[in-house]
Amino acid sequence: MIPPFPHSASNRNRFFPGVFFSARDGGFTLIEVLLSLGIVAFAFMALCGVLPVGLQNYRDAMDATCRANIVRVISAELAQAPYASIDARNGTERFFSDQGLEVGTQGEARFRVKYESILSGTTMFDATNASLKPVTIDISSVQGGRSLSRVTLFISDNGI
Repeated sequence: MIPPFPHSASNRNRFFPGVFFSARDGGFTLIEVLLSLGIVAFAFMALCGVLPVGLQNYRDAMDATCRANIVRVISAELAQAPYASIDARNGTERFFSDQGLEVGTQGEARFRVKYESILSGTTMFDATNASLKPVTIDISSVQGGRSLSRVTLFISDNGI
């Protein structure tokens, strides 16, 4: 026969009379819950501290990618242009967006690109080479005006 109250009085819940717990019914104590919340909060705060650094690195990487794309576009244009007309581009300013695409006005641009100096010939290894023109390209920020990168390209005579 089954006894009418199988649970002993020691297993009774003091706060809720009539509710019985067996020895296997275990829960987390308040101390354990607070300790685990403290550990999670500490880890979350560490991640929040690293987030601004990661975002700045992401912005810097995107800017470097855009600048590399701008140099690629300009070098391809200069390589395909008639060799004699390269000197005529000296001092030319162009504007590019934050995606690395050329835009018409300075208002919608993020990068200012200027062909800073184009020489008629160059001396390499103590020999004058008239078929190479060094082109210095200066990429600066439109907002601050500070130079972000400076690249020197050597454009060869393509016979055009």
